Amino acid sequence: MTAVISQPRTIVAAPLTWYVPPSRPSAASEPTAVYRRRRLMVLVVSTVIVLAASVALGRQVGSGEAPASPPGAVPSASASAPLAATAGAAVYVVQPGDTVWRVARRVYPTLDQTTAVARLVGANGRSPLRIGQHLVVPPAS
Repeated sequence: MTAVISQPRTIVAAPLTWYVPPSRPSAASEPTAVYRRRRLMVLVVSTVIVLAASVALGRQVGSGEAPASPPGAVPSASASAPLAATAGAAVYVVQPGDTVWRVARRVYPTLDQTTAVARLVGANGRSPLRIGQHLVVPPAS
């Protein structure tokens, strides 16, 4: 029998290299002037946004006061009473939240609502309703 003698193997370890991403400077290393300028810009931009939104909402909502009656409007007996009778025809004073459909339902409770809306639009035109506006209500028959 022959003996097999093998040479011992030596393992050489390669040096380990790890990827280290470049570091970003921390907030503490930034100059304070830059930090203050950024804060000031955020404050200015947010103030401008809030002011623009309040102006836009103010225009949309209005001042909350009823507008003056349009020229040639039929005066009603009382501004607080939504429905006032004048010379055979009725006048409805538009209240906050009124639509043509709601007014038609109020002044013509027994009439078909589509027909009632058509009568109101025919007598007053297609212009949007305004609070305090006087609508002429033609007779139901």
